[in-house]
Amino acid sequence: MNKINKNIYDEIIKFNLKNNSSPTFLLAVSGGVDSIVMLDVFFKLCNKIKFTIFVSHINYQIHNNSNEAETNIKQYCTKNLIPYEIVRADINNSSNFEAKARKFRYDVFQKLIEKNKIKYICTAHHWDDQLETLFMKHIQNAPITSFRGVLEFNKNIWRPFLKCRKNEILEYANINKLNWVDDSTNEEKNYLRNKIRIEDIPKLKINNPNLITELFQKKDHILKLFKIAELTKAILFSSKLIILSLNPFYFMVDINSILKLDVVIRQIIIQSLLNDFKINLQNMTNLHWKTFWQFIGKRKIGKEFILYENIKTLIDRDNLIIFNPENIISLSKKMKNNLNWYNSKFYLDESEIHQNESNQYFLVDRTYYGKGVYVRNWKHGDLLIDNRSKKNKKISELFIKNKFSKLHKMIHPIVVDYEDKPIWIPSLRHSNCNNIKNKENIVIKWQQN
Repeated sequence: MNKINKNIYDEIIKFNLKNNSSPTFLLAVSGGVDSIVMLDVFFKLCNKIKFTIFVSHINYQIHNNSNEAETNIKQYCTKNLIPYEIVRADINNSSNFEAKARKFRYDVFQKLIEKNKIKYICTAHHWDDQLETLFMKHIQNAPITSFRGVLEFNKNIWRPFLKCRKNEILEYANINKLNWVDDSTNEEKNYLRNKIRIEDIPKLKINNPNLITELFQKKDHILKLFKIAELTKAILFSSKLIILSLNPFYFMVDINSILKLDVVIRQIIIQSLLNDFKINLQNMTNLHWKTFWQFIGKRKIGKEFILYENIKTLIDRDNLIIFNPENIISLSKKMKNNLNWYNSKFYLDESEIHQNESNQYFLVDRTYYGKGVYVRNWKHGDLLIDNRSKKNKKISELFIKNKFSKLHKMIHPIVVDYEDKPIWIPSLRHSNCNNIKNKENIVIKWQQN
């Protein structure tokens, strides 16, 4: 058994032991030598150990040999009774083609995974691809956290060839007399990665081989820091120094705790939180990160900072709130029992008599309630007839007095009557409609989750 087979054999045995079952692997096969060798290795091993394979090929129809590659894959799979699916993509390649193609194929992969109950996706990235990635990060002066490079295991994606060199893959292909089809676009130097592979890496291997060693050492160091950051984040969550709100979706981070950490560790933690917004911060510039840490250090309450695209951060006293304003949808709901409102809930009690002026309760006459009581978001200019002074009070002033952040202003419930006039701001103030003297009341209680 050669090195390539041995590496994959050992890992699949681990998968079997871990899952106590034989997994199914979705092989992403482009038709080039790397993925054809991966297909051949997996096929030959699945006859020796328990697992199954399913092949996915995306024909992007962008080079002269596209259809030939598709035919070659069909023939191999048909001959060896391997289930497969081929999808032809029609993607505009005038700009950002690589990103569009990646999204397209992973959408296809996800559908296949769900349809065929597949656990793992395998791609044929190898050691030389890793070197290209690290060198590209190096010349772009990318943030240090992006030097993890290509991960061998990333959620349900496995890159089994990442320790294999290109020459080893070619040697296997030739010994086993495999047929593959080269993608002619890989020779076009207008793509940065192609230029790096064709021109820069050969020169690097001759003129500065020590840099290659340094880049891989840097990668290994960053991987260790990611493990430390993962443990640190778990501690911060368990200590409630990072809090996740699901409705609306945002994170609240204790500023003192995050600033005490090493700058790379805290950067990794913030990046990992943004992953839950489906945002990848690995390409955020060093300057932007520096400006972000300065923003946090100043701690100006109420100030906002655009972290990335539509993701905002907000200083709320000793906390940093990370949120997407687009996730906060304006609502208007008719009051009822067990009414959910973002991260809180309203309850009705038609029997209990409350002689209670707590701002957590509101007592309303049944007839008045019957005309319609609603809950909505705050609007600029909202006024409340104060139960104490009997004068109009700007709700915005109540928010300021109680040091509400902009986010909390956006989600705090405003209870209004059938004419859309505010009658209660839960936890803050009642209007003069709070009917504590009438025994024929409906009691509305507000409770935060």
